Amino acid sequence: GWSFYDDEKEKSYIPSSPENAKNKLYIKNLDGKGRIKSINLPIENEMDFQARMLADWWNGVDNSFFGLIVGWKDWDNYTEFSITPNGYYKVEIYKKGVNLGMEKYEKYTKGSLKSATVLNILRMDNNLYFSIDGNAVYGSEVSSLEGSKIGVYHSGKQSIVFDNFNVSKSASESSPYIAESDDEDSGWNGNGSGI
Repeated sequence: GWSFYDDEKEKSYIPSSPENAKNKLYIKNLDGKGRIKSINLPIENEMDFQARMLADWWNGVDNSFFGLIVGWKDWDNYTEFSITPNGYYKVEIYKKGVNLGMEKYEKYTKGSLKSATVLNILRMDNNLYFSIDGNAVYGSEVSSLEGSKIGVYHSGKQSIVFDNFNVSKSASESSPYIAESDDEDSGWNGNGSGI
């Protein structure tokens, strides 16, 4: 579902070289403006989910953000988890134009963000949790999503490779699953084969 193109503002494609970049989404921001690449992947507000990806900064300015975005509706309604190559991260949770997430950027002290970095957003028990390379960095009780798009965010004149984008959803408690019964008289009167 990703769109690929090459114009005066941005390039978005799967590179054929160098060798370690094959089959990865490569984005080169040429004009420095913030952009979102998203696909429609609805996640119901009752469902727990995990969204994760590998983000690898290649080159460009090292103080501009890029990262993972969920629940995108518009610029007033989204949840974004972004990092900078020079070592900062921020969580923004916008509802009707108000940021309910972090007020300022925080310094990441557990490693470099200039190399391949795993960003993870987890919704569990009506809370959102954000982690970098398995290290939890932020949690929020605001967990509802306004939109149904999920994807990547990037800004500044820089080049980034996104890989291993993965979303998993947990079944809601109202799913039609029928539990096994311990009742001995289940009404089963026969056996056979079928498709």
